[in-house]
Amino acid sequence: MGVAHPRVVPSAAPRSIIGDQGSCAPAGGSCVMPGESVTPVEQFSLTLTRSQLKILYTVLKTYYDDLGHEESDIQEIVRSILAQLPSEEEIRAIELKLDR
Repeated sequence: MGVAHPRVVPSAAPRSIIGDQGSCAPAGGSCVMPGESVTPVEQFSLTLTRSQLKILYTVLKTYYDDLGHEESDIQEIVRSILAQLPSEEEIRAIELKLDR
């Protein structure tokens, strides 16, 4: 029997939003002006085993640490993903093994 692979599932279909009063995302995010149409980014859910989670965290953290200042937009995206994962201490406690 093969190894289970993670599942990626769209959590919501993208839809167009038209701003009526305008809004801005915090910390320098993009702004929506009144009457402007915006299509949100499609979001996904991912099901991982503990070992897969540890590897994903390690890969993202290494990638983040290797990014330069000129890649601040990518740093922000990677940072936002890492923020959704368990703490570094919790990740370190995971013992890597083949999940069957």
